[in-house]
Amino acid sequence: MTEAEALEKTLHDELGVTLSEDEGAEESEAEEEPEPEPEASVEEEREIVATDAAAKLARDEGIDLFDVIGNGEDGRILKSDVQAIIEVRAKLAAAEKEMVEIGEHAIPFTPDSFGRYESVYHYARTIHPLGGIGEEIKSPEEVINKIENELFANGWELAFVDPLGYGPDGLACLWIFGKLREGLEARHKEIKHIQRTLGANVTEGQISGFGADTYINSFLAEGWSIFNASALMRGGADIPMLWVLVR
Repeated sequence: MTEAEALEKTLHDELGVTLSEDEGAEESEAEEEPEPEPEASVEEEREIVATDAAAKLARDEGIDLFDVIGNGEDGRILKSDVQAIIEVRAKLAAAEKEMVEIGEHAIPFTPDSFGRYESVYHYARTIHPLGGIGEEIKSPEEVINKIENELFANGWELAFVDPLGYGPDGLACLWIFGKLREGLEARHKEIKHIQRTLGANVTEGQISGFGADTYINSFLAEGWSIFNASALMRGGADIPMLWVLVR
């Protein structure tokens, strides 16, 4: 035994100290934890099983089977599951087409090109079915009372209306009125706001495009005129609308 080995043995026996590099390396290696294996994604774990008819229909219609929830045994995708996706897409396409048509036929703003007005008045309020606390939030009845009894009755005429969209308190709207020049007759004495949602599922309180035509035409037959028609939101299958009628 060499002198160095004898010294190491003494330190180990008396103090429990070791100078062995190999032993320290073994302890360091023992402390290292193995890296966890990456978890498989949902797509990798999910096995797509579909009937031949479902697979063919999805392929013909350009539908990814990963987007279809199977209602067959053990999650098997049936032809009816793919057909349901096709029907939803058709409803969305019809609603988008109807929305585009509404946008194309919206009543445009016509400036006061004939000098009917000597001054203008901007009236901005939020319409809430129950009204609200403060001057800015009004019920539909309060808005109509203001317009008919304070403005129309005193020589003001509706020049422009712009629904600004929905907020936490209701539908924000801007009306612009023109004060008629002396000697001119007012065109408007009454105003009506109609809100409906165009959609395919009329059982949930919505109305179809054909239903809206019939409904609005019933007011036109009573002498009302459409002053403004606006889609309040863009995109999606449901299109909330606001029609402003005057007479």
